[in-house]
Amino acid sequence: AFTAGFAERYPVALGLLRFMACCLGRFDDILTGRVDVADVLFQDGSMEVFAEVFRGDAVADYFNGLVAEAVRSAVDRPEGGRVVEIGAGTGGTTAAILEALAPSSRRVEVTFTDISPSFLRYARKRFGQQHPGLACRVLNIEKDVVAQGFEAHSFDVAVAANVLHDTRDIEATLGQVRRLLKPGGLLVLNEFTAVKDCLFFSGALLHGYWLFEDPERRLPDTCLLSVPQWRAVLERTGFEAVEAFALPTQGEGSGCSQSVILCAAPAATAAAQDDRSGLIGKALEEDILGLLGEERAAGYAAERPLMEMGLDSIELVELKSLLRGRFGVKLPPAFLFEHPTQAKIAKALEATVPEEAIQEMLGRETAARIDGDPVPLQGPPAAADDAIAIVGMACRFPGGAATPEAFWELLERGADAIRSLPPGRWKWPPFVDPAGRHRGIDQGGFLERIDELDARFFRISPKEAELMDPQQRLLLELSWEAMEDGGHRPSELAGRKVGVFIGACQSDYRDVLVAACDAAEGYVGSGSAFAMLSNRLSYFLDLKGPSLTVDTACSSSLFALHAAVRALRGGECEQALVGAVNLLCSPTISISYYAAGMLSPTGRCRTFDAAADGYVRAEGGGMLLLKPLSRAVADGDSIYGLVKGTAVNHGGQAASLTAPKPEAQADVVEAAWREAGAEPDSAGYLEAHGTGTPLGDPIEVGGLTEAFRRLYRAAGKSWPQTPHCGLGSVKSNVGHLEAAAGLAGVIKILLALRHRQLPRTLHVRRLNPEIELAGGPFYLVDRHREWPAFRDGQGRELPRRAGVSSFGFGGANAHVVLEEAPQPAPAAAEGEEVARLVPLSARTRVALLERARQLLAFVERLDRPGTAAGGSAPPPLQDALDVLRAVLRGRFGQADGAAPDTEWEELGWGVVETRRFLEALAEERGWRLPSRALIEHPTLQSLAERIARDPADCPVDRGRSAP
Repeated sequence: AFTAGFAERYPVALGLLRFMACCLGRFDDILTGRVDVADVLFQDGSMEVFAEVFRGDAVADYFNGLVAEAVRSAVDRPEGGRVVEIGAGTGGTTAAILEALAPSSRRVEVTFTDISPSFLRYARKRFGQQHPGLACRVLNIEKDVVAQGFEAHSFDVAVAANVLHDTRDIEATLGQVRRLLKPGGLLVLNEFTAVKDCLFFSGALLHGYWLFEDPERRLPDTCLLSVPQWRAVLERTGFEAVEAFALPTQGEGSGCSQSVILCAAPAATAAAQDDRSGLIGKALEEDILGLLGEERAAGYAAERPLMEMGLDSIELVELKSLLRGRFGVKLPPAFLFEHPTQAKIAKALEATVPEEAIQEMLGRETAARIDGDPVPLQGPPAAADDAIAIVGMACRFPGGAATPEAFWELLERGADAIRSLPPGRWKWPPFVDPAGRHRGIDQGGFLERIDELDARFFRISPKEAELMDPQQRLLLELSWEAMEDGGHRPSELAGRKVGVFIGACQSDYRDVLVAACDAAEGYVGSGSAFAMLSNRLSYFLDLKGPSLTVDTACSSSLFALHAAVRALRGGECEQALVGAVNLLCSPTISISYYAAGMLSPTGRCRTFDAAADGYVRAEGGGMLLLKPLSRAVADGDSIYGLVKGTAVNHGGQAASLTAPKPEAQADVVEAAWREAGAEPDSAGYLEAHGTGTPLGDPIEVGGLTEAFRRLYRAAGKSWPQTPHCGLGSVKSNVGHLEAAAGLAGVIKILLALRHRQLPRTLHVRRLNPEIELAGGPFYLVDRHREWPAFRDGQGRELPRRAGVSSFGFGGANAHVVLEEAPQPAPAAAEGEEVARLVPLSARTRVALLERARQLLAFVERLDRPGTAAGGSAPPPLQDALDVLRAVLRGRFGQADGAAPDTEWEELGWGVVETRRFLEALAEERGWRLPSRALIEHPTLQSLAERIARDPADCPVDRGRSAP
């Protein structure tokens, strides 16, 4: 009854309705992969359900009629002509064309093509008897048409009905269409030019719908193009005189649902240029494959660098000699380095190869791949006063914080990620005694699996990957993840002015190679070079902006961020990747720093605490994707926060080379806040450098106080007597990441801005007596707390603002001011809750399952009690165990923190020690356990399991309230 009623009211959409109903009947099975969509649409080999979409109703017949009339007009001449239909499918358009050409069928040759032989058999069965002259041939329009047996520039008309959008690269596809057409030949397109809801429940299930790799040229979240987009892409690929014909009731605007588009192939000179490109490309392919041989041929790709395929410098000289002999041109010495891929060599040769060489090759079978360089999507440089938006983020921090979400969970729980040196990392020399006079040297914030890399994914040989500094490996992963996090396909940025700015200060992997006698290997030079930390990213991602590695010791990452902001505002790049990394591969530097008195004997960063005794070394890395705010808003990016101001300086001469200088620290903080144009009383949080030294922490707080006194005076405001700005340091959670420390602070602040909460700083039992906070703007964030917004004099809510400092031990200082992202316009109300489809994709089944696991973990995290509201989530078993061992190590001198099966009786404890242990748990983590807990749970492992299983009995006491 519904179908009959629908057919009566909407006869023009009946075919699409049946198509959609067929898909919806097996929707779950299709989405879950239990059945292929082709088996649903073409049951028992029948084409009828699919065919009805493109013929038999008024709209479909109207547009088929326009196509047929255009074709008839183009070949209605005494000599006739040749017509090719690309991706003809079930022949809905073909039937209209053949009917229109019936009077002149003897003079016109029609070729029916499709990628699927099934459609060819269907066409022969449907049209063969009445039109015996119809040629049916397989054609994949994404591949070289000449290589598939089609003569170049041999058709007067090419027809494509709702097919070209189902390709990966629309410009490359149109390049192949051009090769089919004679100079001045007619291209007739019949295309859906707006998204129909019913397509998402039918056509969008077909594999071709999601092949596209050029979303910037399509309508959002679809493979379709609007009429203006078709005009732009046709003109970019050389087609002329573009005209579009919609329904009589529609124009070319957003309401245009379908159009027939006519355009002419380029004139003879441009077509001849296609021939040149094809011949040169084919010749290059032959020569390169000949040098690679069968063993290396699998690595060939026109867009892949020659040396990456496996050609060495001697073979490049041989290739240059082959090209000189084949084309008769003298190539400069650096030619193959300036043009490192086959596609770039071909483009460079097009303008220099003599015509005689081309004519000589015309007699041979040739093929070409038309792969024009992508049109760069460059916007104008950021205005000097334009804020810089952070639109993508990735990280690896200690404590299993391999994602920003996991890092926030660690901060929210107040977790301490410091632990003993992982087994197998290195062996201490005999003179080092971690359990005795070098106590604490083996403590650190360590990452897991730093020796691993998906080398094949990053086009790196296993041998080169083995000899690469693992810091390079980690940055490759982080750069990819940051772009994905920002919703950017990495290929979108290839060839564009995207900068790479990396902060790093240690590279001790060479020590490992020397010990393994691998230091003389050829890959070691590039594998351990500091410049390659940034340059390798630019190379792999094909980024054309600045590529810079910065080493200013512990301030390296904020110096890199400062350089990126300056480059964006100066127009040197349109987007920027800013990263930092620090991995510990050898004991050498730790031994040196311990001897210098820099490292904590107690194995903790006790920032601002009276018992502060040095810092703990840590590993990690972070990556941010930056672009001007105006562009981020225009692109619809999700924005983590804004960089409002940056400043860097050096303190000049101080008490010693490595001594801090409060005046210089004050200067750099003041400069950054002045550049930000922010009032001092709008600062809600400052992430301190905070290495946890009895001298350095008071000096830093003194520098902050002086900077804000100057800012208050400049603003004409009184010095506040009530604190409004929190102080904290992430080093208390994860240790000192040295070169990556500043970026760890930035990421912490960005997450705090997003959650509107301030994580607490750990290990502060008694404030360093040299630090004076009373009667000023600062307070210590010693509990996890909400971060309310300030309001101006008119009661309007101000954006939350924060600063982060990093000071290098050589005197190079940096400060960055961050601001809450502007709030997006509220989305339209959904009404009742609706289910959402979340597509997942990956290159392998294993990777796909991992993606699904990550999504499940994310959803479960959202559903976890208290998480959405910022409450404390139940501590996982390993976290609970780590905290218990840390307390044993820090408070009771257990060097290894005790094994999991250690019984309390083995420790020789009495009532006093038990009480001290329970008090320490309450102080360190807010876990208030009853005195009977150690009786009921006699081992470390069983107590950790009890805490992880039933945290309700261990309420988190956030400590004393901040102002």
